[in-house]
This record gives sequence, structure tokens and C-alpha cells, in this order.
Amino acid sequence: MILIVVLATLFRCILLAFNWPTTNSDEGNLGIAGMRIAFHGELPIFFYGQAYMGPVESYLAAPLFRLFGPSLFTLRFSLILMYAGFLIGTYFLVRLLYTERYALASVLLLSFGSPEVILRLIKAVGEYPEMTVAAPFILLIATKLALTAPTRERPSPMVPWKRYMLFALLGVIFGVILWVDLIILPFVVTASIFLLIFCWREARSWPLLCIIGGLLLGLFPMIYYNISLLSDMKVFLEQNSVSVLLHMHGVSDGVMAEKHLTLLHQLLGSIMIALPLATGAYPSCPDQDWILFGHPTSATIGCSIASLTWGIVFLLLMALATILAIVAVWRHRAIFRSQDAEKRELFILKSARVMVLLSACLTFGQYITSTHGAVYPVTSARYLSCLLDTMPAIFWPVWVGAGRLFKAINWKQRALGIVSSILLAILFVTFVRGTIGTIRDVPDAYRNYQQRDRLVNHLLSIGATRIYSEYWTCNDLIFHSKEQIICSVLYPNLRPGLTRYRPYQAMVDQAPVKAYIFPKSAEHLKALEKKMQGTNYKKEIFEDRYVIYYIPQ
Repeated sequence: MILIVVLATLFRCILLAFNWPTTNSDEGNLGIAGMRIAFHGELPIFFYGQAYMGPVESYLAAPLFRLFGPSLFTLRFSLILMYAGFLIGTYFLVRLLYTERYALASVLLLSFGSPEVILRLIKAVGEYPEMTVAAPFILLIATKLALTAPTRERPSPMVPWKRYMLFALLGVIFGVILWVDLIILPFVVTASIFLLIFCWREARSWPLLCIIGGLLLGLFPMIYYNISLLSDMKVFLEQNSVSVLLHMHGVSDGVMAEKHLTLLHQLLGSIMIALPLATGAYPSCPDQDWILFGHPTSATIGCSIASLTWGIVFLLLMALATILAIVAVWRHRAIFRSQDAEKRELFILKSARVMVLLSACLTFGQYITSTHGAVYPVTSARYLSCLLDTMPAIFWPVWVGAGRLFKAINWKQRALGIVSSILLAILFVTFVRGTIGTIRDVPDAYRNYQQRDRLVNHLLSIGATRIYSEYWTCNDLIFHSKEQIICSVLYPNLRPGLTRYRPYQAMVDQAPVKAYIFPKSAEHLKALEKKMQGTNYKKEIFEDRYVIYYIPQ
């Protein structure tokens, strides 16, 4: 297990060394926050420009920036450690709930992945690496606490202060990860219910206070922010974290109504696009949202059928594993109050399997009932990141079926073993192919980074240090130049846009000389060309990709 984790981690370090995956302005936003924390003493509570999602990745990057300087590699390095933690947590959870051999196989599988799965865990765009590493530890700690809970017949085998520390640690994880994003809520809810069932005797004692105290500690930044708004009730009602989150979801509802998308689009987008992307299907389909917004071609139909099949089979396996786990618990329900320690432990472990699978069901349930699957299924597939943590539980019946292939005593068992083996082989081969596809993408990402480096150097050489641009260029240039270039966002009509760190907008507006830089495909250029007529601005095309307007120094 250690060897697999080390090799998988080193592989991702090599990817980062070649600047894969290609960065963007969302990642630049977190890099900027890390620099403001490291060198200016700022303490942002949320992502710049939005009142939710705690910038944990920026806080982890800040000390690395101080030691080694700001760079894309140092921004992402802490995520590599999170990924290693995800594999280790998954191993111990699966070993506890199932078998050691299956735990090793699970870690081996998750050391590979499609480009989408790999980049989601090593790209610093917020929340997804944190949630993926937190989920197995939430489930593991909850199971450990249930296994060592005191009963009427026997005290807890664990020293009391250790149990208190575990409850407090779980509370802190709850709080921090809810501050990061509420998408993790299904795991928090199922783990809490699980603890309430098996640790109910401690509900009126120190463990309850420890977990609540840890929760409040982890949530402190969010609580502090919302309390600070209470001085103005109107502002509080509009800008508290819950209202902002509901507003963000309401935007997609409005887009769905505007584009006349239906429940069918929502279901197809969730099952055919988002679910396969989130769970490692490879290759992803070209123009895979054609079913929602476009027209099919010969290149998309076959791939889309494959994606739909992946999504349906995955859901069927999730339903099968959940039903089997619930049936197993129901059949052994009499053990719940058993005085036999071994039987009770077995019942708790079977119940913990249900906890894991219900977390998966609730995660997908909250996604498919939202409008994200209809409006932007490709980009919102990241909301299903935590399904990776539950894949070992979902594929456990398949693993068991495959293991019985050579022990089959009749044709039914043999057929089940063959089908299960084929499914496991398809899953493993798909993940390996995805990793190979990732390697093929590295040269493009490296060239893109080098071009961005040349662009930054060129802008500095012509004195264009205060610039206007569009959103997906601004933060990237600011972070890449280590704030030597300050950028403010403009909408296509050249009015002020979403500049996430607001002081940057004032710095550019107040600069005596400003430059303009946009990709050649930007909608802004038509209005900008009209604005530049009759001025002393010089127009320049940079490497056939960017249009720059600047006043020569």
C-alpha cells in the first residue's frame, strides 16, 4: 500500500513539474489569496468575490510561498499531500469494512484515473481535494467510535480522553469541511446519524460537547463572518453564507427556465455526462453536452451511448450494493442489542457499509434534483467528487462475484463470476487508459504555460503593468507575474466586470496608463476597436493568440 501511494504521489508531482493541468483564473484567484496571506498578512474567510467556500488551499499554500516563493507548483503541492491522504484513508476504511486484499485493490485502482479525475484532485480551484480526503476519514472515525462505544454490559475499551479527542477531531473535520463547501453534507449527516444510533449512551456526556465544540471551532470563520453582518440586517439577509449559496443555485434555475430545459435534460445531463465524468469514464465525449444544447454527429452518438451506459450501470451497481447492505443489516438486526462483542462488532461493520453507500446515494440525489445537470453538466460534474470515496463500497458485490468465478458450483454462479470479472476489468482498464491519456495531455499544458510565461515577460517589457482583460485571463496573469501585473476584469461592453479582489480594480482604474489585452476570440474586441479609434494606443498581436492595446513607453 505504501509503495502504491508513493508511486501515485510521485507521478502527480511529475505532472505538476510540467505544469499539468493547464491553469485558469479560478486557480489564479486562490494563488492570489495565498500571496495576500503570506506576504500581506490578510486573512480571507472565503474565496475572493463570493461569500462562501473557505480558501483552505490558499492557507496551505501560504507557508510554501514564504519558503519557496509563489508558483503554480507550490500552490498545488499541498493538494498532492491531500491526495496521498485520500488513498491512505480509503485503504484503512476499506480494510476495516471489507478485506485487506480488496483495500489494496481499491488503492491500486484509485492511483489511476481519467484526466478529469486526476486534475480535480491536484488543481487548486477549491474544495474538491479537501472533500475527497475528508470523506473517508469522517466515515473511518465514525466507525471506530461506534466499535468502541460503551454498552450496558461493558465499558469502552478505549481510554476516555482518547475518545473525547476523536469526537473533537471529528467535529473539527465536520466544521472545516462545511466551511469549505456544503456539498459534503451527505457524509456529515449519515455519519452523525450513525453515531447517534451506536453511541447514544454518550449523547448527554462529554463526547457530545467535544464534537459540538470541534464543530464550532471548524466553522468559526463562517460564524464570525455572518455575525459581523448583523449590524445591518438588510445586508445580513442578502449576504449571509446560506443566502449566497441559494442565490448561486438560483442562477442555474433561471438559466434552465430561460433555455426551456426540461426534467429530461436534467436527468440525461446528470446520468450521461456528469456521473461518468466524476467517476472516471474515459475518454470523455467531444461536445458531450450535445444532447442538451446541440445536434448529434457520428463522433458524438457512439461516445454518448457509451457514457450513458456507464452512468446507468454505475447507478444500478450503487443501488444493488445499497440494497444488499441494507438487507444484511436487517437480517442481523437482532444482534444490535447482543451481549456478544464479536457479533455486535460485525453488525456495526455491516451498518457502516450502509452509511458509506447512503452517503453515495445522497450525494448523487442532491445533484440530480438540482438544475446543474441540465444547465452545465460538464463543469458541475465536480460536485460529485466524493463518489470516488464510495466506489469501493459500490463495487464490493462485483468483487465478491468475481472472486467466486473459480469456485462456482453451477452455471449461474459461473455466469455471475464472468460478468463481475468483465466489469472489474473494464473499470481497471478504463482508469489505466485515462492515466495514459493524461500523459498525452502534458505537452500541451507545458506549451500553454510557457506561452503564458512569454506573455507576462512581454507585458512587463512594454510597461503594461496595469491592464484590463476578461475574467479567464486576469487572475492568471496576476498570479503568474507575482502581482507585478495588476488586472481588472471588463465585460464585453467594456464595463467593469467580476474582479474578485476588489482593490485591483481601483489600482487599474487610477493608473495613469492602462493597457488592454484579450484573447483573439474575445467578444470584447469589437467594442474595444471602436474605442481605440483616434487614440495613441498601439495594437499588437501576440503569438497569434492575444490582442494587446498599449501606449508605448
